Amino acid sequence: MKYKKINEATVQCIITEEDMQEYGLTLSDIFERNEKGEGFLRDIIERAHDEVGYTISGDSIAMQITPLKDKGLAVTFTNESPAGFRDIL
Repeated sequence: MKYKKINEATVQCIITEEDMQEYGLTLSDIFERNEKGEGFLRDIIERAHDEVGYTISGDSIAMQITPLKDKGLAVTFTNESPAGFRDIL
């Protein structure tokens, strides 16, 4: 997984197919919002602190999950307001 801090409130994580295999995940686990997929997404947010110094402030996080051509994912998450998230994307 590769993390990129876009700003203080926003991080993007690129997850490869190999990363997902390591965790025993499929795209269906993520997009069907099952327990395994949701746990993985929570772990990504927690790991962002160690990887790029991301700190959660506020009560909610907006997340965009985009499938990539190589069967990986780009996960962008922020705790900015919805209008701020649209500007970033």
